Amino acid sequence: MTEYKVFIRHKDEITDAESEKIRKDIRDLGIRGIREITVYQMYKISGDISSSGIEKICRELLVDTIAQVYYIGQLPGHQGFSIEVDYKKGVTDSVADTVFLGITDMNMKADLKIKTGKKFILEGDLIDEQVKRISEKILANTMIQEYNIIHAGQ
Repeated sequence: MTEYKVFIRHKDEITDAESEKIRKDIRDLGIRGIREITVYQMYKISGDISSSGIEKICRELLVDTIAQVYYIGQLPGHQGFSIEVDYKKGVTDSVADTVFLGITDMNMKADLKIKTGKKFILEGDLIDEQVKRISEKILANTMIQEYNIIHAGQ
């Protein structure tokens, strides 16, 4: 079984309203020093699928190629903190269910496991405690979601 992580974000020239809202919410928490926020939709797809199959799913189902770019596996390097947010075990992931149906409609193998989430890259002058507070107050609904913070240096 192979597992792929797919990350999708808006192209640089497209305004990302979600990252702008997060920036405002962080300021409202009284935290300053954010230089850059990048938001990725994240898909974890596992099963017996080839890299060309994943590319096809990205191009034909997941990505709006006019406004978005996608990465499979690793993201380009960044400085700062990376926070991955996804649903806790047992919580229904309706976006994953919809993606699964889309893959099935593409006549592709239906024995895949799909999990969705978000990845946030926060760059700026932040300390661990601030990032934890941002994660718990803004980025994740801790009742149904879990988050993992990774510093770029790790």
